[in-house]
Amino acid sequence: MTRKTKDQLSKSLYLLLQEYPFDNITVNQIINHSHISRTTFYRHFHNKQDVLTYFFHNDIVPQFFPSKTQDSYYTLAKQTILYSRKEKNFFKNALIDSQNTLIHLLINKYIQLMSTKLPKLTKTQYDVLSIYLNGTMITSIHWFLKDDEHSIPEMLYLFDLAMPDIIKSIFDKS
Repeated sequence: MTRKTKDQLSKSLYLLLQEYPFDNITVNQIINHSHISRTTFYRHFHNKQDVLTYFFHNDIVPQFFPSKTQDSYYTLAKQTILYSRKEKNFFKNALIDSQNTLIHLLINKYIQLMSTKLPKLTKTQYDVLSIYLNGTMITSIHWFLKDDEHSIPEMLYLFDLAMPDIIKSIFDKS
């Protein structure tokens, strides 16, 4: 029952994010939309941010980062961008919250995934990878939120141009 209730609440938040910015959504809206009591909500979550985090880990992560994939960085970056475009309303409304926790969740998960897909990294390589992935994720989000005129292949090409040699050599070996 716990998983079902959490899923119902997170689905309600997801549907509300199709229409409203995260900052404008209240716990009352989530519970009214899901037909779940306030007491039950607080038994499972502390606040609406917890619901968003739950949704991220259970619904977004499997879409962005398939667990058994052996795909290249290019393929993962393309999958991420295509999924973001498909879920445009959700991401536009979820990413404009004042705390931007979703951005940090995305970046940290992306760094974790990429570092596990690569051979053993030195501290310097890991730090450079982290800086590069932070930059590409923030750039992707700005590109996405502003409806930039660059196409997906153009953005992927720019990310490739910006990739430091130390990171390119790691990806070439994987």
